Amino acid sequence: MRSKSAPIGKGSDRSQKLRPPWIPGTVRAELRKALGANPWFWLPLAAGCALAVGSAAYCHTIFQNSLEMALAYNRPYSSLSCFVFWMPVYNYGIFTGMFKLAWPLLAAAPYAWSWGAERRRGVLQQEIMRAGRGACYRAKAVAAFLSGALVVLVPYLLNLIICACYAPASPVWATDQGFTGIFQDAPLSSLFYHHPFAFCLAWSVIASVVAGLWATTVLSLTLLIERPVEAITGSYVILYLLVFASEQVKTAIMGVVGYDDQRLLDILRSAPLSLNLFKVLSPSTGIGGTERLIIALVLLALASIIVPRMRLREDLP
Repeated sequence: MRSKSAPIGKGSDRSQKLRPPWIPGTVRAELRKALGANPWFWLPLAAGCALAVGSAAYCHTIFQNSLEMALAYNRPYSSLSCFVFWMPVYNYGIFTGMFKLAWPLLAAAPYAWSWGAERRRGVLQQEIMRAGRGACYRAKAVAAFLSGALVVLVPYLLNLIICACYAPASPVWATDQGFTGIFQDAPLSSLFYHHPFAFCLAWSVIASVVAGLWATTVLSLTLLIERPVEAITGSYVILYLLVFASEQVKTAIMGVVGYDDQRLLDILRSAPLSLNLFKVLSPSTGIGGTERLIIALVLLALASIIVPRMRLREDLP
């Protein structure tokens, strides 16, 4: 009996050591539920990876055609680099377009529904009795953020690896910005032309942070909307309405003023009047890309913090 009990004690001690002491138990529990046997995490992740593979396959055809032209004219093109065909940079093709339109749903689907769904099942009240309301919500917010971020981060890295399998990882010339779409005012444009691999890693982290903040924003909306499905779909519809409203405003202004004033055109295309969150994950978003990214990060962070502070005490009886 003693020989059998000793290994069990050692194994339990070893499992206790493997648990990071700086991660609360509620957070570990929510991460297991969000990233473990959760089909709502693995299905969006698989869908994002499928779109990333499709985008890389589409760009392979573009690469072959460009390579033939370069060899025929005996002229090197830096636009043949794998960094140019990376999905956030190359904004063409059906697969890249589908990912651009679907990423808010893919990021919110894994775990943004957890608070509302567990509240409707009555499980949330039991968790709050054990850990406290604030601790439970913060744990779910961390799990929603990480799951939403991974749904974007993994496809981006997978797409870059596949593109690097057929296109060289060569530097991109700033003179080819007409082909790449990364202009001077684009976010991290200098890093893209000097250290493209570092740019890809940095932009992958930035895009995943945006996706994670969107997931926590939708999670906070479940404090206002009883059904989580309505919170996810309703927030997605609001994104489309914002894009439609901004386009209508710009069209009305240009119809009155005209198209001769280039300065006015730049203002209308800037971030405050271009309420298009779908383009935030792409660095080649045109004029005001950096401002649009900053505004999106600030607004999503504020929504993720202010709404829970206002509604968390009133959410449960």
